[in-house]
Amino acid sequence: NVGELGVPGMRKQPLGPLRLALFLRSSGIVAMSEVSVQELLDVGYPRSRILTVPNGIEHFPRGEESSGELEGENSPCRVVFAGRLVEQKRLDVLLAAWAKLHEKLEGRAILELWGEGPLGDDLKRQCKDLGIAESVVFAGHLQDVASRLRSVDIFVLPSMVEGNSNAVLEAMEAGLPVVATPVGGTPMQVGPEGASLLFPVGDHEALAEKLISLVLDPDFRKTSGQAMHERIGSFFDLEKVATSYFCAYRTLAFKDDIDVDLEECAQLPSAHGPSEDSVR
Repeated sequence: NVGELGVPGMRKQPLGPLRLALFLRSSGIVAMSEVSVQELLDVGYPRSRILTVPNGIEHFPRGEESSGELEGENSPCRVVFAGRLVEQKRLDVLLAAWAKLHEKLEGRAILELWGEGPLGDDLKRQCKDLGIAESVVFAGHLQDVASRLRSVDIFVLPSMVEGNSNAVLEAMEAGLPVVATPVGGTPMQVGPEGASLLFPVGDHEALAEKLISLVLDPDFRKTSGQAMHERIGSFFDLEKVATSYFCAYRTLAFKDDIDVDLEECAQLPSAHGPSEDSVR
């Protein structure tokens, strides 16, 4: 992870300087985002010993139709969050945004929260206070989330901090548009194809705007979701990620010292594309 849950946070923990000193003696360190790379560089770790590689996921061919379309055009649009119900995820912001969407599009969409956590009761009270309880489903812990995501329409992740989110990758593989904050590795994961659906941390009005635009535009949902699915195949396919690790392990195994160059094994996509026109 990054920030308070990354290298800066480690330095503030009990025995932080000692923990960091031991950590920096590693022959190689995996960084899953450019933010993580910079945190390592800031504490003096050699760039040549940083393996930049993202999380990976199995990639499967996908049909032309979206899963949401299979349920019928008149079905409510299903918007899903999947993860722990904890402060880091800023679900209070999501519910505030949902209140605006519910006021404008009552009956057109439902919000499903997949997961459990200490904020569950507080979030349910917030739903009642906002008058949105009828359009928010607390599904609890679910098995086989990756498969279930194929039957919904939109994925949302309003976190204030993330590393390299597996939930985002699973949503992308399922062919869903991803509405998220530009924290940690998320901009790199969604790339220029998904940049227009990123919103500032804590900005419930911007989040509501992104969600409303997707709910009202099935074609936008389809094209955005297809772009996310294709990006998985291009950069996050598990076989490609495994190849990078194999290269790094082989490099480390056949060196007599720690003077290695793991940059040659790097496979970290850019958050930016050749075109700056990423706004729909």
